[in-house]
Amino acid sequence: MGRKALSNQLIRNLVKSYRKDYGNTCFYCGCDLAEFGSQKEHIIPVSKGGTDDESNLVLVCPFCNRAKWDFDLVYLLKWFAHIRSKEFKCEAKSLLKGENSIGPVEFDRLNHILF
Repeated sequence: MGRKALSNQLIRNLVKSYRKDYGNTCFYCGCDLAEFGSQKEHIIPVSKGGTDDESNLVLVCPFCNRAKWDFDLVYLLKWFAHIRSKEFKCEAKSLLKGENSIGPVEFDRLNHILF
């Protein structure tokens, strides 16, 4: 049996409370959610015992939500440190050039996270 979906009222309360405390920015990277979109995120993943309580839910950009997946917060912070490292930045810059490069929106988003 699957877990029960979050109610619309709980999601509305989360958004209202979150924006009061954090504005319209991603909880993890601080990007503008109006520009990149927002998704609800469990700080402690449900798969690791997290709950649907408002204290465990934040709004994040799609990039951070996918990056975190079901990892814990410590793992995500280590990952952010890695992608902000000099070695990764050099590798990322080379990947962003050429005929197989990503589109302008993805480029701006990745550039914001990396640099």
